[in-house]
Amino acid sequence: MRCLIRLNSPSDESSTRPLRGYSDASKPTRRHHANRRQRRAFSTCGNMSPNVNKSWVSEEKNEYNEGADTSTTATAPRKYEILYMNVLVYLYGYIAALYGLYLCFTSAKWQTIVFGCISANASGLGITAGAHRLWTHRSYKAKLPLRLILLVLNSLACQNSIIDWVRKHRLHHKYSDTDADPHNASRGFFFSHVGWLW
Repeated sequence: MRCLIRLNSPSDESSTRPLRGYSDASKPTRRHHANRRQRRAFSTCGNMSPNVNKSWVSEEKNEYNEGADTSTTATAPRKYEILYMNVLVYLYGYIAALYGLYLCFTSAKWQTIVFGCISANASGLGITAGAHRLWTHRSYKAKLPLRLILLVLNSLACQNSIIDWVRKHRLHHKYSDTDADPHNASRGFFFSHVGWLW
């Protein structure tokens, strides 16, 4: 099978010639194809965070980086506000976990422990296979019964609705590690741990 490549300007009719194989191509052409493969391999990364001036990885657009602000602007220091309801909810969660661990070794039946382990893994599957892979990144297609099962498993994780989860995670990919990122790790340990959830 033969292919044509253009050696000079597009207006020059004599610049096209048939190639018999990849080895017939000049070194710049081979380098161009290698660079194109690299760009294609990294094209899902999207634009880098706004504190980086130039990204060599991708001139291509995807659904996460369209319209992303890549300018470097100075922002005012962030004022932190403690959301006491969130603190109480998570404090209750830690106390309940410690109490459950105590019951696990003192009076819980083995069936309860097995059910708890299965429920924890099922909720993780609902988040990773459902909210993350299926609805956020659309990395596969699922029929209605599987979508309903993943919806129920996602609700076991208690991480708000799927619509809210998907919106926040797409913003996280679009504005990674900036003030617009809902999961911004530069806002400190407490925010990275629980502050981003609500």
